[in-house]
Amino acid sequence: MYRDSRGFLLEPYELFTPGPKALTMKELMDEIVNCRNNPEYFKKERDYIKKMAHFYTDDQSTKRTADFIISKLKGLAND
Repeated sequence: MYRDSRGFLLEPYELFTPGPKALTMKELMDEIVNCRNNPEYFKKERDYIKKMAHFYTDDQSTKRTADFIISKLKGLAND
């Protein structure tokens, strides 16, 4: 098993990966349907990880990234 031979960066793995772990294609398809049909599916656990792992939780990440890149390019142009 991967965990035994390599380990994971974040432990405990189950805490950082909320939700079911599909091991077959059928299980994966069933879980996709479950998630699509029930937006509350593992919501509490997903919200916990979101707050723990993400500084920003708005919808402006792409804008911040683009602004950062543009500011760096402008800095290079001024050198």
